[in-house]
Amino acid sequence: METAKKHNRCFEDGKNTSGEEVKALGEEISSLMAKIKMLETENESKGKELKGAQAET
Repeated sequence: METAKKHNRCFEDGKNTSGEEVKALGEEISSLMAKIKMLETENESKGKELKGAQAET
């Protein structure tokens, strides 16, 4: 998320970024987005597990 903000700030500040830097940032953003999805799925799974455990008590 922080990388995306940094990337946007570069464009807003009018800085010229190299193609390699843009590509690297894009890859990092993709990686972080995948990690976010994985964590959201894990969170949802644990939430369901918790609700199931609470229902048993």
